[in-house]
Amino acid sequence: MSDPGRASLELPQLGLHHLQALSASWLRRLAGEAGWDVSQTGLQMWPFVVGPQDGLHISIDPLESAPWIAATSSDPSRQEEVDALVVRCGALTSAATATAEGLGGYVWYQCSLQTEQLNLADPLFQSRMQERLYSTTHITGWRRLGEGLLLNFNEAAPEGDGPPSDLAMFRPPTTVDVYMALGGPIDGPFTRPAVQAMGEVTAAICTFALGRPVDLPPTIWPVSSDMLPELESRMADPSILTLARHGRPLDIFGLANEDRMSWDRVRGALLSYDAALRAQREQVAVILYVVAAECLTNPFQPWKTERLTTRFIKFFDDLMPEHLDEMVQHDNFEQAFGIVRGVKQPKTLRRNLLGNLYGFRSEPVHEGLAMAYEGMSLAGAAGQRRMLALWFAEWAILHYLESRRTSLIGHRVTDPDFEIPETLDGVSRYFSEYRGMAGGALPPVDVWGGAIDRTLKRQPVTISGEPGGAVGWFGD
Repeated sequence: MSDPGRASLELPQLGLHHLQALSASWLRRLAGEAGWDVSQTGLQMWPFVVGPQDGLHISIDPLESAPWIAATSSDPSRQEEVDALVVRCGALTSAATATAEGLGGYVWYQCSLQTEQLNLADPLFQSRMQERLYSTTHITGWRRLGEGLLLNFNEAAPEGDGPPSDLAMFRPPTTVDVYMALGGPIDGPFTRPAVQAMGEVTAAICTFALGRPVDLPPTIWPVSSDMLPELESRMADPSILTLARHGRPLDIFGLANEDRMSWDRVRGALLSYDAALRAQREQVAVILYVVAAECLTNPFQPWKTERLTTRFIKFFDDLMPEHLDEMVQHDNFEQAFGIVRGVKQPKTLRRNLLGNLYGFRSEPVHEGLAMAYEGMSLAGAAGQRRMLALWFAEWAILHYLESRRTSLIGHRVTDPDFEIPETLDGVSRYFSEYRGMAGGALPPVDVWGGAIDRTLKRQPVTISGEPGGAVGWFGD
């Protein structure tokens, strides 16, 4: 079987806090192998206590150098034994590599997620009906998310003798049993923070896949040893498919290693989407759906707060024009967004839509929320707008996963008032700035061309930095 911990915990290097937590985890494992009672541990990170509080236990504190921890036995007569274990822990930790084998194996954890049921007595329930009718999907059976995460979807039996309702919104509750493998020697301070983060993101992915909010339990527990053979068998089962939405796979955990910036964007988008789907009020939901999409445009640079609206409109008009055109042609588009299609061109309508969406995200933040109660109305603009905002956020995330990108709008070279230096040395400095942002890549001509065209007027610029390098003309 392939290493199930690799997809979830393959760090380029272990930081100080990782080394401290890993050494403490090794101590719990080695102490257990030496006959200590390690069945109980403390809940706080430091001091990390291994063993019963009212009996023989070890108290562990972090150090900033090898062996990375200091440990004290509650029985002074056994301190020498503990000191020897600490030395071994330090050696194992210092030799660790960021793979399951190098971390002492892997630890399986489990939890059960439960779908949230709609409250029919909610006075704003009607504004959520169209959203839920569109979003809810039916998933049963086993799925996977990468090499180290298994999901088992189980739908409760319907009440009475009849079949489940054909209306997706009223389908029985779904329970998702989640099994996660992380590299580490034993359940302890090294794997626990990671599995908690992994569980939260997994719940948000399940919300996105099901179109219904799913709730995390208060705790995530290690899997019992008698279940491990079944999990290992299922991990190797090629018939278990990757969890998907609209046929697009949702395994995003690999991004944490290969593309950290995209990982941060998609994770933020999914958590915001989850919060939007739970929101009672339409305005709050729309704000969060737009935020879920806007996460994907964040360049994570000091200039990220510049030209936000322009970046938002240009980014999504380039990313998903076909789906924006579908939204514009929706029967409820004009009522939901107050835009008359008339004879406007598709590009104009797309940009009007994106501008209105961004306004719905910004205005309530400054002006507060409006009244929203519509009684039993099914055709209110609020419900239509909420459904279309969900549609937009959903496809924004799916399209981004298929075509990840970084927007430079907001950087000074894309500002209409940007002034290119008169010397080629000055231009070269700006290329260096770009390469620092883009991991060494040269800027595409279509990004820089418009700005440089305004001032350089067909001056040749060597962009490779080497004698005889490529020459780019920025005037056409």
